[in-house]
Amino acid sequence: MKTTIETLFDDVQKVVAELEKLLATSSGDTRAHAEAAVSDWRDALQDAQGRLEKLQESTRKRVADAARTASHALRDNPGKSLAIVAATGFLLGLALRGHGEPRR
Repeated sequence: MKTTIETLFDDVQKVVAELEKLLATSSGDTRAHAEAAVSDWRDALQDAQGRLEKLQESTRKRVADAARTASHALRDNPGKSLAIVAATGFLLGLALRGHGEPRR
């Protein structure tokens, strides 16, 4: 399944391909300007794709590190963890209860 970013890059690449088709039918100064624009688009697209891939990998690593840290914290402090979960459930219950029918 493609991510939104991958779909966006595919769409931009289609636009670049269409610009290249238009380039083939143009001539003179218009062609030179269009070639420069297509080249700039392609370079910008490749640069953005590289940066987003690095960001995606960095985010994956940070999420994995956070999950490991949370896992260790839960194993090292089961009593505190249970108390936090219970308190969170209680507060969530109170918050949801307030949105229902009025009490009698």
